[in-house]
Amino acid sequence: MSKTQSIQANNLLKRRVDLYREIKSLRNVTSNELLYIFNIRKKNFNKLSKSVFEFIYSSTCIYYKQKFNKKNFLIKNINKVLKLPNITPGGQIRATKETSFLYQKIQMNLKEIFFQTGLINYINRGGWISIRIKNSVENNNYKKKRYATSKIHSDSWNGEKNHSKIIINILGDTENNTIKLFKPINFEKNILKKNKSFEDAIKKVKKLREIGLIKKQKIYLFDQLCLHQTFLRRNCKPRVSLDLRIDIKNNKLDYNPLKEREIYKTYNINEWKKLNFTKIKYHNKSFAALDKEFN
Repeated sequence: MSKTQSIQANNLLKRRVDLYREIKSLRNVTSNELLYIFNIRKKNFNKLSKSVFEFIYSSTCIYYKQKFNKKNFLIKNINKVLKLPNITPGGQIRATKETSFLYQKIQMNLKEIFFQTGLINYINRGGWISIRIKNSVENNNYKKKRYATSKIHSDSWNGEKNHSKIIINILGDTENNTIKLFKPINFEKNILKKNKSFEDAIKKVKKLREIGLIKKQKIYLFDQLCLHQTFLRRNCKPRVSLDLRIDIKNNKLDYNPLKEREIYKTYNINEWKKLNFTKIKYHNKSFAALDKEFN
């Protein structure tokens, strides 16, 4: 890497770190340049966990038209859950016409957590919440996909243009089935551009430093320059997490929010607080319609 390229990479890193200049002054945040960690109060976390579980449990009961034992539900019924028609190859469980009101409860509980941590005051725009489930093993066909999350990546490489990502590990084996985070050390200046695959994009990074694993009951807010990948220890069990895209207040946007595709749409924070998933087309198709569309 030439001296000029090194300077350009350093300048990009400084600009990205500067996005969080106000957040890092908060008393309740642990910061690491590209990563900011907030503790969630147990009461708030339990409400969020319960609402996420009820969404997944109810989705399964409604689709299969039967009741399941709630004890060890995820472990015992993981194959049924993964065959729901509202799950994407990457593990996102989208809401449906029958369950969007439960998604709404998750949104409300997350909003409470943002107020509890003070993070709400630093968000300019927010995207949809995504509930994701990861099995204890990666499907071989999924691993071959261009944007498989088992590969080290930035979400900017598949087209996201927002500043940051938030991830919260919620249910299941969050110690052994989680996400590993990395800081790129030497990289090309166009590292955040969309690429045709994660494998091609990682070639722009010459050196990485691991900065940790995502733990339970914490908000992990990290910049698009903070790379990550799914991390599975041997004999791990399924895990459920929540993620969403955000932009940080008092900073320039790198995109026009009005021209983004529906799945990348963001809302100003006042709109986001009132977001109604029962009125969002993507999250309001019936199980029958999704079954017909994808199966």
